[in-house]
Amino acid sequence: MMRGVVVLPAFQNAAQLRAPADAAAGFAGTGMGRSFSATPELAAWEGEAYSVRRKDGGYELWTRDGGGHRVETAIDAVIGSGRHARMLLSRAAGGGWLELPLAWYAADGGKYAASPHFGFSEACLACHARGQGDHPATFGCVGCHAAAGGDQPGEGVCLQCHLGASGLNSGHGTAAASGTGAEDKFELNSSGYRLLQSRCYRSSGGKLTCTTCHPAHTFSKTAAEYRMVCRGCHPTMHNGAPLECPRCHMPKRGAQDAAGMLVADHRIQRPL
Repeated sequence: MMRGVVVLPAFQNAAQLRAPADAAAGFAGTGMGRSFSATPELAAWEGEAYSVRRKDGGYELWTRDGGGHRVETAIDAVIGSGRHARMLLSRAAGGGWLELPLAWYAADGGKYAASPHFGFSEACLACHARGQGDHPATFGCVGCHAAAGGDQPGEGVCLQCHLGASGLNSGHGTAAASGTGAEDKFELNSSGYRLLQSRCYRSSGGKLTCTTCHPAHTFSKTAAEYRMVCRGCHPTMHNGAPLECPRCHMPKRGAQDAAGMLVADHRIQRPL
Protein backbone atom coordinates (compact mmCIF):
# COMPACT_ATOMS: atom_id res chain seq x y z
CA MET A 1 0.00 0.00 0.00
CA MET A 2 1.37 3.45 -0.90
CA ARG A 3 2.06 5.76 2.03
CA GLY A 4 -0.73 8.30 2.56
CA VAL A 5 -3.18 6.49 0.28
CA VAL A 6 -6.36 5.16 1.86
CA VAL A 7 -7.96 2.21 0.08
CA LEU A 8 -11.69 1.99 0.65
CA PRO A 9 -13.72 -1.24 0.59
CA ALA A 10 -15.48 -1.78 -2.72
CA PHE A 11 -18.91 -1.45 -1.17
CA GLN A 12 -18.15 1.97 0.32
CA ASN A 13 -19.34 4.09 -2.58
CA ALA A 14 -19.79 7.84 -2.75
CA ALA A 15 -23.36 7.73 -1.49
CA GLN A 16 -22.25 5.87 1.64
CA LEU A 17 -19.46 8.37 2.24
CA ARG A 18 -21.96 11.23 2.11
CA ALA A 19 -24.34 9.53 4.55
CA PRO A 20 -24.70 11.47 7.81
CA ALA A 21 -23.14 9.98 10.93
CA ASP A 22 -26.50 10.32 12.68
CA ALA A 23 -28.88 8.26 10.54
CA ALA A 24 -31.96 9.48 12.43
CA ALA A 25 -31.03 13.11 11.78
CA GLY A 26 -30.51 12.42 8.09
CA PHE A 27 -33.85 10.64 7.84
CA ALA A 28 -35.67 13.52 9.56
CA GLY A 29 -34.80 15.78 6.64
CA THR A 30 -36.25 13.48 3.99
CA GLY A 31 -39.75 13.52 2.55
CA MET A 32 -40.66 10.42 4.55
CA GLY A 33 -39.42 12.08 7.72
CA ARG A 34 -41.71 15.04 7.01
CA SER A 35 -44.78 13.10 5.86
CA PHE A 36 -46.78 14.13 8.95
CA SER A 37 -46.38 16.92 11.48
CA ALA A 38 -48.43 17.81 14.55
CA THR A 39 -46.41 21.03 14.91
CA PRO A 40 -46.31 22.37 11.35
CA GLU A 41 -44.58 25.54 10.23
CA LEU A 42 -46.88 27.26 7.77
CA ALA A 43 -46.89 30.51 5.85
CA ALA A 44 -49.56 33.02 6.83
CA TRP A 45 -51.84 33.87 3.91
CA GLU A 46 -54.80 36.12 3.07
CA GLY A 47 -57.21 34.86 0.43
CA GLU A 48 -60.68 35.85 -0.73
CA ALA A 49 -62.46 32.83 0.75
CA TYR A 50 -59.88 31.54 3.24
CA SER A 51 -57.02 32.87 5.32
CA VAL A 52 -54.27 31.13 7.28
CA ARG A 53 -53.50 32.99 10.50
CA ARG A 54 -51.00 32.35 13.28
CA LYS A 55 -52.54 32.19 16.76
CA ASP A 56 -51.14 31.15 20.17
CA GLY A 57 -48.11 29.47 18.62
CA GLY A 58 -50.23 27.52 16.14
CA TYR A 59 -52.35 28.24 13.09
CA GLU A 60 -56.02 28.68 12.23
CA LEU A 61 -57.99 28.58 9.01
CA TRP A 62 -60.38 31.54 8.79
CA THR A 63 -63.42 31.67 6.55
CA ARG A 64 -67.02 32.95 6.77
CA ASP A 65 -70.31 31.11 7.01
CA GLY A 66 -73.45 31.80 4.98
CA GLY A 67 -74.36 34.66 7.30
CA GLY A 68 -71.02 36.37 6.88
CA HIS A 69 -69.78 35.42 10.35
CA ARG A 70 -66.14 34.51 10.73
CA VAL A 71 -65.39 30.85 11.36
CA GLU A 72 -62.04 29.94 12.92
CA THR A 73 -60.81 26.33 12.66
CA ALA A 74 -57.59 25.17 14.30
CA ILE A 75 -54.97 23.65 11.98
CA ASP A 76 -53.78 20.85 14.25
CA ALA A 77 -51.57 18.91 11.82
CA VAL A 78 -50.48 18.58 8.21
CA ILE A 79 -50.05 15.44 6.15
CA GLY A 80 -47.69 15.35 3.20
CA SER A 81 -43.95 16.04 3.00
CA GLY A 82 -44.23 19.35 1.18
CA ARG A 83 -42.33 18.10 -1.85
CA HIS A 84 -45.65 18.21 -3.68
CA ALA A 85 -48.31 19.27 -1.20
CA ARG A 86 -49.33 19.47 2.45
CA MET A 87 -52.95 18.85 3.40
CA LEU A 88 -54.28 20.72 6.44
CA LEU A 89 -55.99 18.71 9.19
CA SER A 90 -58.06 19.65 12.22
CA ARG A 91 -59.07 17.51 15.18
CA ALA A 92 -62.75 16.56 15.07
CA ALA A 93 -64.86 17.37 18.13
CA GLY A 94 -65.68 13.70 18.71
CA GLY A 95 -62.15 12.45 18.03
CA GLY A 96 -60.32 11.74 14.82
CA TRP A 97 -59.37 14.19 12.09
CA LEU A 98 -61.03 16.43 9.51
CA GLU A 99 -59.45 17.32 6.17
CA LEU A 100 -59.69 21.08 5.70
CA PRO A 101 -60.66 22.52 2.29
CA LEU A 102 -57.31 24.29 1.83
CA ALA A 103 -53.88 22.77 1.09
CA TRP A 104 -50.37 24.08 0.43
CA TYR A 105 -48.68 23.19 -2.88
CA ALA A 106 -44.96 23.40 -3.67
CA ALA A 107 -45.52 24.36 -7.33
CA ASP A 108 -44.69 27.91 -8.44
CA GLY A 109 -42.62 28.56 -5.35
CA GLY A 110 -45.37 27.57 -2.92
CA LYS A 111 -49.04 28.50 -2.83
CA TYR A 112 -52.35 27.72 -1.14
CA ALA A 113 -55.22 26.31 -3.16
CA ALA A 114 -58.17 23.93 -2.85
CA SER A 115 -57.34 20.61 -1.21
CA PRO A 116 -56.77 17.68 -3.62
CA HIS A 117 -59.46 15.78 -1.67
CA PHE A 118 -57.80 12.38 -1.65
CA GLY A 119 -60.43 11.30 0.84
CA PHE A 120 -58.43 11.47 4.06
CA SER A 121 -59.12 8.77 6.63
CA GLU A 122 -57.36 7.21 9.61
CA ALA A 123 -55.90 4.65 7.19
CA CYS A 124 -53.69 7.40 5.68
CA LEU A 125 -51.77 7.64 8.95
CA ALA A 126 -50.63 4.03 8.64
CA CYS A 127 -48.08 5.16 6.05
CA HIS A 128 -47.72 8.87 6.75
CA ALA A 129 -47.25 8.75 10.53
CA ARG A 130 -46.23 6.64 13.49
CA GLY A 131 -49.39 5.55 15.25
CA GLN A 132 -52.97 6.45 14.49
CA GLY A 133 -55.91 7.83 16.47
CA ASP A 134 -55.79 11.27 18.06
CA HIS A 135 -52.05 11.38 18.77
CA PRO A 136 -50.01 10.23 15.76
CA ALA A 137 -46.36 11.29 15.59
CA THR A 138 -43.80 11.92 12.88
CA PHE A 139 -42.80 8.81 10.95
CA GLY A 140 -39.51 7.50 12.30
CA CYS A 141 -37.04 4.63 12.41
CA VAL A 142 -39.48 2.06 13.72
CA GLY A 143 -41.74 2.52 10.69
CA CYS A 144 -39.32 0.66 8.43
CA HIS A 145 -37.21 -1.35 10.85
CA ALA A 146 -40.15 -2.88 12.73
CA ALA A 147 -41.86 -3.75 9.46
CA ALA A 148 -38.68 -5.58 8.41
CA GLY A 149 -39.02 -7.87 11.42
CA GLY A 150 -35.56 -7.09 12.73
CA ASP A 151 -33.89 -7.47 9.34
CA GLN A 152 -32.50 -4.66 7.21
CA PRO A 153 -35.48 -2.98 5.47
CA GLY A 154 -35.69 -3.77 1.78
CA GLU A 155 -37.98 -3.53 -1.19
CA GLY A 156 -40.86 -5.33 0.52
CA VAL A 157 -41.01 -2.72 3.26
CA CYS A 158 -41.03 0.11 0.70
CA LEU A 159 -43.86 -1.47 -1.26
CA GLN A 160 -46.10 -1.72 1.79
CA CYS A 161 -46.81 1.99 1.35
CA HIS A 162 -45.58 2.75 -2.15
CA LEU A 163 -47.63 -0.01 -3.75
CA GLY A 164 -50.29 -0.99 -1.25
CA ALA A 165 -52.04 -4.24 -0.42
CA SER A 166 -53.50 -6.49 -3.11
CA GLY A 167 -51.62 -4.67 -5.86
CA LEU A 168 -53.33 -1.34 -5.20
CA ASN A 169 -51.51 1.96 -5.23
CA SER A 170 -51.91 2.77 -1.55
CA GLY A 171 -54.67 5.30 -0.81
CA HIS A 172 -53.96 7.60 -3.73
CA GLY A 173 -55.41 5.55 -6.56
CA THR A 174 -56.41 2.13 -7.83
CA ALA A 175 -53.70 1.13 -10.30
CA ALA A 176 -52.88 -2.57 -10.08
CA ALA A 177 -49.30 -3.73 -10.40
CA SER A 178 -50.45 -5.99 -13.20
CA GLY A 179 -53.60 -6.50 -15.18
CA THR A 180 -55.64 -4.83 -17.89
CA GLY A 181 -55.16 -1.08 -18.08
CA ALA A 182 -52.52 -0.92 -15.34
CA GLU A 183 -49.80 0.28 -17.71
CA ASP A 184 -51.85 3.38 -18.49
CA LYS A 185 -52.14 4.42 -14.85
CA PHE A 186 -49.86 7.15 -13.53
CA GLU A 187 -50.73 8.47 -10.11
CA LEU A 188 -49.08 10.47 -7.35
CA ASN A 189 -47.88 7.39 -5.49
CA SER A 190 -46.88 5.58 -8.67
CA SER A 191 -43.22 4.75 -8.02
CA GLY A 192 -43.82 1.20 -6.74
CA TYR A 193 -46.06 -0.21 -9.42
CA ARG A 194 -44.34 1.67 -12.25
CA LEU A 195 -40.95 0.26 -11.18
CA LEU A 196 -42.37 -3.28 -11.12
CA GLN A 197 -43.56 -2.75 -14.70
CA SER A 198 -40.15 -1.59 -15.94
CA ARG A 199 -37.94 -3.74 -18.14
CA CYS A 200 -34.91 -2.70 -16.07
CA TYR A 201 -36.46 -4.12 -12.92
CA ARG A 202 -37.72 -7.33 -14.55
CA SER A 203 -34.37 -8.02 -16.23
CA SER A 204 -32.12 -7.21 -13.30
CA GLY A 205 -32.44 -10.55 -11.54
CA GLY A 206 -33.12 -8.83 -8.23
CA LYS A 207 -30.19 -6.41 -8.51
CA LEU A 208 -32.41 -3.36 -9.04
CA THR A 209 -34.50 -2.55 -5.98
CA CYS A 210 -35.85 0.60 -4.38
CA THR A 211 -32.71 1.14 -2.28
CA THR A 212 -30.43 0.80 -5.32
CA CYS A 213 -31.35 4.39 -6.18
CA HIS A 214 -32.79 5.52 -2.85
CA PRO A 215 -30.25 4.64 -0.14
CA ALA A 216 -31.61 4.16 3.37
CA HIS A 217 -31.93 7.27 5.55
CA THR A 218 -31.28 9.82 2.77
CA PHE A 219 -33.13 8.39 -0.27
CA SER A 220 -31.16 10.53 -2.71
CA LYS A 221 -28.04 10.38 -4.84
CA THR A 222 -26.20 12.90 -6.96
CA ALA A 223 -26.64 12.87 -10.73
CA ALA A 224 -23.26 11.13 -11.04
CA GLU A 225 -24.31 8.43 -8.56
CA TYR A 226 -27.55 7.76 -10.42
CA ARG A 227 -25.51 7.51 -13.61
CA MET A 228 -23.23 4.93 -11.92
CA VAL A 229 -26.29 2.78 -11.19
CA CYS A 230 -27.42 2.89 -14.81
CA ARG A 231 -23.90 2.27 -16.15
CA GLY A 232 -23.76 -0.89 -14.08
CA CYS A 233 -25.92 -2.50 -16.79
CA HIS A 234 -25.40 -0.04 -19.67
CA PRO A 235 -21.67 0.78 -19.55
CA THR A 236 -21.32 1.98 -23.14
CA MET A 237 -24.60 3.86 -23.52
CA HIS A 238 -24.21 7.37 -24.99
CA ASN A 239 -20.45 6.69 -25.36
CA GLY A 240 -19.98 7.31 -21.66
CA ALA A 241 -21.15 10.92 -21.79
CA PRO A 242 -21.86 12.44 -18.32
CA LEU A 243 -25.61 12.75 -18.84
CA GLU A 244 -28.40 12.81 -16.26
CA CYS A 245 -30.12 9.49 -16.99
CA PRO A 246 -33.38 10.17 -15.08
CA ARG A 247 -33.96 13.40 -16.97
CA CYS A 248 -34.80 11.50 -20.18
CA HIS A 249 -35.60 7.97 -18.97
CA MET A 250 -37.61 8.89 -15.86
CA PRO A 251 -39.19 12.24 -16.79
CA LYS A 252 -41.54 14.00 -14.41
CA ARG A 253 -45.17 13.76 -15.48
CA GLY A 254 -48.48 15.09 -14.24
CA ALA A 255 -50.21 12.68 -11.86
CA GLN A 256 -53.66 11.61 -13.03
CA ASP A 257 -55.11 11.79 -9.52
CA ALA A 258 -53.48 15.06 -8.43
CA ALA A 259 -53.81 18.04 -10.76
CA GLY A 260 -50.67 20.13 -11.03
CA MET A 261 -48.35 17.66 -9.27
CA LEU A 262 -45.37 16.31 -11.22
CA VAL A 263 -43.69 13.04 -10.21
CA ALA A 264 -40.88 10.99 -11.73
CA ASP A 265 -42.01 8.06 -13.87
CA HIS A 266 -40.31 4.99 -12.41
CA ARG A 267 -41.08 2.78 -15.39
CA ILE A 268 -37.69 3.74 -16.89
CA GLN A 269 -38.60 3.86 -20.57
CA ARG A 270 -36.87 5.01 -23.71
CA PRO A 271 -37.61 8.65 -24.48
CA LEU A 272 -40.44 9.19 -26.97
